[in-house]
Formats: sequence, C-alpha cells, structure tokens
Amino acid sequence: MHQSEQSNRASSSEMVLAHLREQIINGQLAPRERLLESDIAKRLGVSRGPVRDALKRLAIEGLVDYKPNKGCSVARLSPKDAYEVFFLRGNLEKLAIKKSNCRINDYGLLTMETTLEELRTATEDEDLMRAIKADELFHQQIIRSAQIDRLTKMWELLSPLNSAMFLSVQDANRFGIQINDRETLAKGSALDSHTELYKAIKRNDQEAACRLLDVHYEATGERVYRLSLLREKAGIA
Repeated sequence: MHQSEQSNRASSSEMVLAHLREQIINGQLAPRERLLESDIAKRLGVSRGPVRDALKRLAIEGLVDYKPNKGCSVARLSPKDAYEVFFLRGNLEKLAIKKSNCRINDYGLLTMETTLEELRTATEDEDLMRAIKADELFHQQIIRSAQIDRLTKMWELLSPLNSAMFLSVQDANRFGIQINDRETLAKGSALDSHTELYKAIKRNDQEAACRLLDVHYEATGERVYRLSLLREKAGIA
C-alpha cells in the first residue's frame, strides 16, 4: 500500500470512527444492534477497510462487541468491567495526588477550571461527547501532576474506555431513577462532584481530594455494578 493510500485510509478510518462513536454515545445505535461493515461502508461512502479499522478501535474502547462468526454489535461494559475501570482510574489518580502532595501547577488548575465551564455548557446542551472530552481533560491534569511517566501511561491505557464508562453511568442513573434507588436520587451532578474536587485540589487538601476521588470513582463504580446487575436480573436491555 502506497503512502498516499495509507494516509487516505487513516483519514477515512478516523471519520468513520468519529461518526460511529458519536452515534453510539448519543443513542442512535442501540445496545446489541448489529454493525455490518458493508452497510456502514455504503452509507458513509468509504471502502470496508476503514470501517474495519474503526470497529477494531471501538472494540478497544468498549463500545463495540466482536464475536467470531457473528461480527460486531453495539456493546456496553459489563458490570464487572465497569467497576474495575472505575476502581483502577480512581486509585491511579489518588496515587498521583499523593505523589504531588496535592499540588497542580497554575496551567493545570486553569485547564481544570476551563473544563468545568465546558462540562457545565455540555451538560446544559445535553452534549455527551463534549462532556466526555471535558472530563478526560480535567482528570488528565490530576494524573500528570505526579510527573511519573509510567503512571500516566497506565492511566492512559484506560482512557479509551471513558466513553463506555459514561454510558454505564448514564444507564445506571436512568434505571436508578426508574426504581427510586435512594443512592441514585441522592447523588449530585457530575459538575458538582468535579467542582468540589477542583476546590479541594486548589486549596491543597490532599485528604479531601482523595476522599472525593473515592466517591467519584469507587462509590460510583459500586453503584453502577449493583444497578447493572439489577437491570440484568430484570431483563432490561
């Protein structure tokens, strides 16, 4: 394959990836809905190669499920997977907070403040894609504060699953409200939790920051796990 052909395929793959990711996150493609390479390629006016590349990337992100001889379909993180991702991300960020003595430089704090505003407007506009990007940038400042390359790389390995995590929380919240789950009804907004975490970090309150990370990640992961199992038991897709 010539360099120009490789470049065109990569560009087409990124376009297909962005299109499918947005459709999955916005609910235009439903869980378990089959994703046929030929149909997607025809609809988007590309060859099947870029579609195949995009589907592989989405499988890594936890948004697509691939089964041999059955092909691809829209996925959701399993309750166990969702809990493990929450648990690991939270603990990696707590390690970063402790290593940095809860100190983030002025640029990092300014970035966090900017992403809070972006998260607020994205929430108001019900734009989940923008909210996910803002969340990623916010937490990126925390993990980078430790200045440990391997810690950052470990965290970044989980980053592709951020979209799937957001969908897991969204599904759990909807179900929790539906069944009047007290823990869900008492839960504050994502903007509130991020704002409180930012304030704790800004005043260099390591204990409060770690406690808030526990609530933000591990407690949320436990709630998502519990509600996901209830949803599965009730046979709700």
